[in-house]
Amino acid sequence: MKGIVKPLKESKDEAFAQGLSGDGVLITPAYNKIISPFNGKVVIVFETNHAIILRREEDGLAFIIHVGIDTMKLGGGGFHVYVKDGEDVKVGDILMEIDFPYLETIGYNFDTHILFPSLGCRKIFNIRYGEIDYMEPLCEIK
Repeated sequence: MKGIVKPLKESKDEAFAQGLSGDGVLITPAYNKIISPFNGKVVIVFETNHAIILRREEDGLAFIIHVGIDTMKLGGGGFHVYVKDGEDVKVGDILMEIDFPYLETIGYNFDTHILFPSLGCRKIFNIRYGEIDYMEPLCEIK
């Protein structure tokens, strides 16, 4: 994503802020497109289109892209998803577009949670807080 990376604890959703859904970061998007950062597979597109789980091809690392807070209540409104469950994705493929004007009009926050729910013995290092652009490294996982 392109936007501003912040610590997960700044999420307005207490469960995410406490890391109950996994370790990660919060990104305030500056642009409405979410693209694949690596080659991998779409594990799940949530029925309400507000979240996608991807698995990286090279090592099986999975992560969740979860847009907004309580956005599942919209029943898919505000999101256009370009991928489906089980689909292979390549670096740079568009995964989703967020309808910022629509979400703003109805008062929804579209801060995006990037979560790593199953790191196992791996840890997140060198998180890049502040401005980030497409395809710039967000963090290291070892």
